[in-house]
Amino acid sequence: MSYDLFNYIFYMDPSDKLNKQTIWHHIVVILGMSLTLYVGYGFPSEANFLLLCEISTPFVNYRCMYKKEEMGNALPTFFSLMMFVLFTIVRVILFPIMMYYQTESYYYTRDISSFGRNTATLICIALMGALYLLQLFWYKIMLVGVMKACGSGKKSRSDIDDDFKE
Repeated sequence: MSYDLFNYIFYMDPSDKLNKQTIWHHIVVILGMSLTLYVGYGFPSEANFLLLCEISTPFVNYRCMYKKEEMGNALPTFFSLMMFVLFTIVRVILFPIMMYYQTESYYYTRDISSFGRNTATLICIALMGALYLLQLFWYKIMLVGVMKACGSGKKSRSDIDDDFKE
């Protein structure tokens, strides 16, 4: 996480909308992961499980190395498909389940925890909610791309990329 954040801050285009979103994504995750260590109980284990979300990252990175004209070729199509499938499983389906577990953990430990731990727990839950909203936004953009690839979408690949650059 910190290595990716370093790269996005110092080596990527800072004016690109997607890069700004990704920088905030990494800041929220690093802050949340740090807070889970303070909170204790089951939070560090659940937070480590959430790192499974990063399994889709290599496919995103490889996919981004191709030009728009090459996106219909076999390998970029494979990377796009894997990115979509893994993103769906770990970031759209499993992520809210872990949010539920963290909320349930707070419910059962709030009476025996200190004010500081309870506050950190609520901040973690709020950060997860914000992160999930960002992931749903990215997922919507992916769905538009999938619909376009299947021939039922109205936007072209360049239109989707332009949405990030506005």
